[in-house]
Amino acid sequence: MNYRKITLFITFTFVTFIALCQEKKIDRDTEIFETILWLDSKIQKYQFNGPDLKCEYSLEYKKNDFIYFLIINETQYWPSDKLYSKSVIKIPLKDLQEISYLRTRGGEWSKENERGYIIDLKTINGKHSIKSNETNYLWGQNKKTEEEKNDFYINVKKSIDEENLNERFIKAFNYIISLSKPNIKEKF
Repeated sequence: MNYRKITLFITFTFVTFIALCQEKKIDRDTEIFETILWLDSKIQKYQFNGPDLKCEYSLEYKKNDFIYFLIINETQYWPSDKLYSKSVIKIPLKDLQEISYLRTRGGEWSKENERGYIIDLKTINGKHSIKSNETNYLWGQNKKTEEEKNDFYINVKKSIDEENLNERFIKAFNYIISLSKPNIKEKF
């Protein structure tokens, strides 16, 4: 009888120890969804809206055949040219390279204090895997184009500095990129 109790106790202790020692599993779908939801809310709040260029973005993600895609709906308007552009961008997250910094917008767009930043999404080794479906509206005429490219830019206001979002954007994008690959890094 004692032998049975000791065996049961050792088995229970071992199973409990193993359960406590196991690393917490990350639900990739949930993590990617929640991170893109956070990015979407911040990018919508700080999307660039200057006198020469107005931008609108919405972000979401889709998963097809175990490949995660960042879907960006973009609308841009150039008031002086009366040019309006709508795009749907489909980016395979596994093909994106990590972001190391946000690029400052150039002087051609607006005054120094209004420039903002560009979130520069580029593919690894320049692979043309970013799919873009774009419709341009210029003086009543529509022009539709489809192309595969190796980069995409998101324009955000300089006021992201007020919430220290520059570094957080980088960490969030790099986090979802890392989740789309086999090796998972620590959450930002």
